[in-house]
Amino acid sequence: MAEYNESLFQEMVDCKKRAFLEAFAQHGRVTKAATSAQVSWRNHYNWLRDDPAYAEAFETAKMMAADFWEQ
Repeated sequence: MAEYNESLFQEMVDCKKRAFLEAFAQHGRVTKAATSAQVSWRNHYNWLRDDPAYAEAFETAKMMAADFWEQ
């Protein structure tokens, strides 16, 4: 399984957003990432809507999650 350096999302100043992205990159599931980051899954969708930088970082996290599942 691919491993990624957790510093990939350091541009995310908000530690909750960063924790969610890191967890999603590993698990590929919104609910599991939310639980791991200790946030509501609704926060993720609000961040996608309101924060273009977060939305861009989430695209990267999705690609990373896909890499995990391919192996």
